[in-house]
Amino acid sequence: MDNIDIFNDIDKTELVLNAVVDHPDQCVNFLENANNQYTIVCQNIRSVQKNINSFIVFLSSLNFLPDIIIFTECRINEDSPDLTLPNYSFYSSKKYINQNDGIIVFSKPELHITIEEPNFKDANCLLLHIGNKLSIIAIYRTPSIRKIDRFCHSLETILQTIKSESCIMVGDYNIDIRNDENDPDPLATDYLDLTGHYGFIPGHKLPTRGLRCLDHVMINSKKSTQILIYDSDITDHRTIILGIDRLAHATNITNNRTSSKINYQGIVCDLEKFNPTNLYAHTDITIAVQDFTKIITELITKHTTTKLMKNREVLLKPWITPNLLKCIRKKSALQLLMKKNPKDGKIHETYKNYRNTCINLIHDLKMKYEENLLKAAHGDSKQTWKCIKSICNLNKKTNKNSLINESDNGSDAVNNVNRYFTSVGKDLADNILSSLSMTQKELVSLVSSSLTSTPVNSFFISPTDTYEITKIITSLKAASAPGESV
Repeated sequence: MDNIDIFNDIDKTELVLNAVVDHPDQCVNFLENANNQYTIVCQNIRSVQKNINSFIVFLSSLNFLPDIIIFTECRINEDSPDLTLPNYSFYSSKKYINQNDGIIVFSKPELHITIEEPNFKDANCLLLHIGNKLSIIAIYRTPSIRKIDRFCHSLETILQTIKSESCIMVGDYNIDIRNDENDPDPLATDYLDLTGHYGFIPGHKLPTRGLRCLDHVMINSKKSTQILIYDSDITDHRTIILGIDRLAHATNITNNRTSSKINYQGIVCDLEKFNPTNLYAHTDITIAVQDFTKIITELITKHTTTKLMKNREVLLKPWITPNLLKCIRKKSALQLLMKKNPKDGKIHETYKNYRNTCINLIHDLKMKYEENLLKAAHGDSKQTWKCIKSICNLNKKTNKNSLINESDNGSDAVNNVNRYFTSVGKDLADNILSSLSMTQKELVSLVSSSLTSTPVNSFFISPTDTYEITKIITSLKAASAPGESV
């Protein structure tokens, strides 16, 4: 693409409209027509395991379900389980630089998105394609690497390969593009020069974390685009909501979720008026039953009303209740009131207490739902394990032969298997300690101090040591072989 083409593309780029919204209900009002747009929600989640439930509740409070959800700074690794979200497909990055890394994408299956993870220096990147008309570049750049030479080189390599008519760059770039004369970001110039060279313009320069614009939407498209910045309290990064007109070739994806309601009282009234004389006239009992079944079926159909469900009526998770959504809306109203009265300590304290109450309520509802699942599966080992896998997101498919296939040499393959199983316990224990930010001694002391109040159904195995193993070995009978006789 030469400079003339780039200038022409910039001249033809539609005006990008952006706004800041204070409540999820307002989002759909700013989008021109969510049903005729590709809608994308991008959120720096700052640990997906910690904040996914709060995001799901926020998603349930929207008046529409976005086509694509992009999480950055997910803090995942190769052992992280796949997450599930009803009516969405799951993708995640597999290349990591540090413990904060990771991008997760949820997309509606009917979009038929193809996703690839290109080689990228000093950042995570997923490249999404919707047909050959729209490409989305999702990026998380760690702030720990201050130089962006390699980052820009990797980004330029990708931009050179984009053949789509429209392209959008989204994510947390950790580069402030506000052009603040009093506090300029030295990285912004090279970054904006590069993206501008390939025909991209900033979709917004609004603050997304504190006063800095770190979460970008860079657009190279001739389609009308709207960008909303929602000041959520999921993390310290604001939520970005993007709507871009669907392309001419794209089919309009409609909401086909319906709910049915049966008027049982109406059925009873019709049955009271029903004359069964014709049924009694049958000499064949089978025919009589068939006719009666047909009558009941027709009555049920007659007294059943079906309506199209609004997106806000679709609960993404079974533990999300209508009352919980009311609490979230009240929390958003208190948050807006606090922003309008920043010096009012009483309002600030009220919002803080109510926010913490909502967080605890989300946790309690989810725990109660999972507890009921396990109780319902009690006595059925297969169903119990199914519940455990669902609760712990252990549905990740793994290749059972991957350890053996790592080497063509039989001896090396067996050693790989032995090495894995002799270290898997320690690796799991280290992961637990890392997630708790505790040492083994701290965890042991915590358990020991609470032994008097330990629930009956819980147990704890103290770590072994050399002395204990030596004592067990020396206690074995030397004159006979220990173990069961064969």
